[in-house]
Amino acid sequence: MVPFDVIIVGGGPSGLCLGNALLEKSLNIIVLEQGQIGNSWANMPDHLGTITYWKSNFLRKADDKYYKLNSITSASEMVSYLESVAKKLNIKENSKVIKIENTNDVYSVVSSTGTYFSKKVVLATGYYFNPYTPDFTKDHCEIEEIHFSDYKNSESLKKYNDILVVGKGLSAGQIIEEIAKDKSKNVSISARGKLKFGAHPLIQNFTLRFLSVFDYLYMKFSGRPISVPMGYGAKKYINNNQYSNIDRIEGRSVYFEDGVCRDFDLIIYCTGFRPVANKFFNEEKIEGFQSTENKGVFYLGLESQRNFKSRFLRGIREDSLILADLISSQTRLD
Repeated sequence: MVPFDVIIVGGGPSGLCLGNALLEKSLNIIVLEQGQIGNSWANMPDHLGTITYWKSNFLRKADDKYYKLNSITSASEMVSYLESVAKKLNIKENSKVIKIENTNDVYSVVSSTGTYFSKKVVLATGYYFNPYTPDFTKDHCEIEEIHFSDYKNSESLKKYNDILVVGKGLSAGQIIEEIAKDKSKNVSISARGKLKFGAHPLIQNFTLRFLSVFDYLYMKFSGRPISVPMGYGAKKYINNNQYSNIDRIEGRSVYFEDGVCRDFDLIIYCTGFRPVANKFFNEEKIEGFQSTENKGVFYLGLESQRNFKSRFLRGIREDSLILADLISSQTRLD
């Protein structure tokens, strides 16, 4: 008999929400977290937090009053909340998963703290687990390069004057809006096509108060994937400092696809993250939450998005309950 019914890889919102749902179904689980609880939130840029109100972000029904329903939650407040969600769970922190192997439908999860066995494994490593950085031709690159996941605050950028932000989504706008407030910094952006910005703050605040209604309408009449654009506030800082995609980098010079060349001290890649599937399995197809090749492997994150909400905490809350029912029903049949 294997020690655990389910091993959950990842102690962020997805893993903790699912862990509590499985615990309510009397399953024996363990959560392996490569850092501390809420690791991604703890390492976010200091000024960031949720972009929606608390009523859209709590993970358990009993937590609806943990913070004020119409309040924005900071990253540090989210870490505190996640620590409370984790209290009843069997969690192994600082346990980085190295590999996962399948032998006769028993999965061995090899980590930095030991090897754990179960019949089911859930990869809930979170959106920020696998940063993506574009691969450009580089010749003696002298420009420092970091990913959004490495950025902490504008204070850490004191020695840089000419900064290029690569990307056109929410994170790119957030970084531009923060560092461009320092008038000594020359901040530019490299992005494909026309930039899009979010609604005016008055409209956005109205939308956030009635988000469940807008979610319903979007689901009913659109069905298309949703992208989160830059915040409205970033618009005034970009002006004419927009460039096309990067073609190559030579020394301190960045050559763009439209032929323009500029020198920079620092490049910040706000280019998103990639699914975790190929980190441990060469997955070609995933049906719903479940691997088609490894029936005991499930995904809760980028690979298993039921709809556009799955990218957000309110979607994680829904997806976790559905996945918990699926795992529980399969466990009873084993």
